[in-house]
Amino acid sequence: MKAVFTRSSLLLALAMVGCVTPTPLWDTPAGHVAEQETGALKVELGAFRPKITVSSFQAQALPVATITQARLTVRGHGIATPLVMTVPVSNGIASAEIQNIPVGPNRLITAEGLDTNGSVVPGALIRAIATVQRGAGIVSLTWHSTPAGSVVERLLESDLAAGTTLASSVSANDLQALVLQLLSLQPPQVAGEWHPSLIKAEAIAARIRASNGAIPAAEQAFIAQPATLHLQIKGLAVGRTLKARVNDPASRILVDLGNGSYQLPSITPGTWTMVFESPDFGVESAEAIFGEGASRSVVVDYSGSELATVDFGPEATASGGVSWPTPAPSPWPTSTPSPTPAPTSTPAPTPLGDAFYNLLIRFDQ
Repeated sequence: MKAVFTRSSLLLALAMVGCVTPTPLWDTPAGHVAEQETGALKVELGAFRPKITVSSFQAQALPVATITQARLTVRGHGIATPLVMTVPVSNGIASAEIQNIPVGPNRLITAEGLDTNGSVVPGALIRAIATVQRGAGIVSLTWHSTPAGSVVERLLESDLAAGTTLASSVSANDLQALVLQLLSLQPPQVAGEWHPSLIKAEAIAARIRASNGAIPAAEQAFIAQPATLHLQIKGLAVGRTLKARVNDPASRILVDLGNGSYQLPSITPGTWTMVFESPDFGVESAEAIFGEGASRSVVVDYSGSELATVDFGPEATASGGVSWPTPAPSPWPTSTPSPTPAPTSTPAPTPLGDAFYNLLIRFDQ
């Protein structure tokens, strides 16, 4: 299966339409069942389609052609059953209206990109929180809003188990301010902004629980150390190239790779699929665990006509005094050059995109 990668954005515009139906949904902490006003959310999604080309780099992301649906979910205190709607996505565009949403603070809104089988496209999940009240409201779901949404999701789960209400009482503004502060923290020898998917939502939620709702100060302990993939390609015939990527939200995609050694840094820790794609050989993939701060070495050996072996070396966790990876060299061959000329210097950092973005670095020929 071949994938087409694009750079895209997702915007949810919510318009409250007439709060008219009192519904006995909300059990208050005192045990009193209150009648909760409800309204409708007008939800507009767009666009997954290609949007930006920057200088000599082409911004690309998820395989947009595989995202044919979007599943929208609204959760929060006072919402007895999560509100779920699946809408079709055509060329990255969709719209819908979700009705009978109880008003209240910190509603958790989640959007997932789905394929034709209804399966989640890896990495295609973003969140945001918003206060739903009478009148109109707007919320944008982006990568930058996702960490705060993920924290509220963790708090909501623990609230349901413990009978607390931290998910609705925590300050959404202060939580988002913490996210922005974390993204501005720059470890030594690392330039640019860290991808929001590296923020540890559970660690922040645990600190909020321990302090009974207080938002903690920003510290590097709330940012996961990214993993790194060391890739060696062997056995390609002259003129043959391939693409390599990991389907996590943060890492870049390498293209026009010939025989040689490469490095793919800034991988969000987790279990992800490595994908190797070539016009000659098709698509090969394999799942691997990328631990926090770890390095994984992979050797891809072609016979010249087909994929011979993929050797997954042992995962080596960062040790000694190394807390953060040093800056990655340019993701181009360091041994036998590929047919595509390598740039003479490492490109300047490109601002991170929002919504369903990864960044494909490609040298314009």
